[in-house]
Amino acid sequence: MEHKILNRYVALVVFLITMGNYLSTMPPTVVFWDVPEHAAASYAVQVQHPPGSPLLVLVMRVASMIPLSHDIAVRMILVNALVSAINVVLLYLIIIRLVLTWRKLPESLTEKIFLYAPAAIGALALTFSTTFWFNSIELETRNTSLFFTAMIIWLVLIWHERADEE
Repeated sequence: MEHKILNRYVALVVFLITMGNYLSTMPPTVVFWDVPEHAAASYAVQVQHPPGSPLLVLVMRVASMIPLSHDIAVRMILVNALVSAINVVLLYLIIIRLVLTWRKLPESLTEKIFLYAPAAIGALALTFSTTFWFNSIELETRNTSLFFTAMIIWLVLIWHERADEE
């Protein structure tokens, strides 16, 4: 199977495992600590405690308008879980791109297993790490921030790869 297709299938499997895990362990409503404050501030588009997170407030305000659940906080937590699952997929893609900067594309089945399996295991290790998992199933700012960091790293790696081709 071609690298692009196999890479996408593995990324899809990583996403489905991650999203399934977060959906099955998600709380039915807000939990203690900062989550109610984030949800209330986002719903009313208000300022949170310092340092604040204005981008999260705006994103979660839009998420609160999506009719996925009767509980508005659950709508916001669902979006946070989705962003966290995308973080895990981005980590998988970053690992693959970093490995391919030093190695050639895999040709044999053994080479493909040694490329895709460790990258998937590394990404799934992030899925099941305690802090990331808890921040994924609550309304927290950390995983949204990590999403932008991972996206920038992934885009830099794409840019680097295309710059080498020219």
